[in-house]
Amino acid sequence: MSNKTSPKRTAAGRKTAGAVSKLEVKKKKNIVVEEKDDDLAVKPVNPYIDFILGLTFILLCIYLVLTLSNKSTYYMLGFFMISLVVVAFGK
Repeated sequence: MSNKTSPKRTAAGRKTAGAVSKLEVKKKKNIVVEEKDDDLAVKPVNPYIDFILGLTFILLCIYLVLTLSNKSTYYMLGFFMISLVVVAFGK
């Protein structure tokens, strides 16, 4: 038994005339339902690993700035700083 006024989703995600979704059926029965999309679920990150990787990245950036601030490669530090700004605003 299908409801002609309710849209049915196709494989591409578009709605077509046809069946009633499970959520609509539960709403008609006055059941409170919280939908969760498993495809968009994010696995929690270990805070210790997150801290260690973040600290390592910051230390590498500081090392790069100190290395590029050498007088013979001073122009590379300017090039690096300009590149950082371009990438930050280019996104």
